[in-house]
Amino acid sequence: MVELQLQLPESTSEFISEVVASGKYGSASDFVCDLVETVRLRTAQLTLRDLADAGENSGLGEEYTPEWWQNFTAKLRAAA
Repeated sequence: MVELQLQLPESTSEFISEVVASGKYGSASDFVCDLVETVRLRTAQLTLRDLADAGENSGLGEEYTPEWWQNFTAKLRAAA
């Protein structure tokens, strides 16, 4: 594990101490690790949402029929 020193406003430090004292977390370190994991998951969700929105807004789709695949592979072979 890596040790990390943080400078926090007094009010933030007091809040962390209160949360730990409530018994919800075993230590300030546990609390901060949970916060980081929450932000990590939230960031991943936002990225997925952005990608899904980009797909939705990319225009009309195209149906990939067997004929489409035949034409596509023929073009690839011709280009190779």
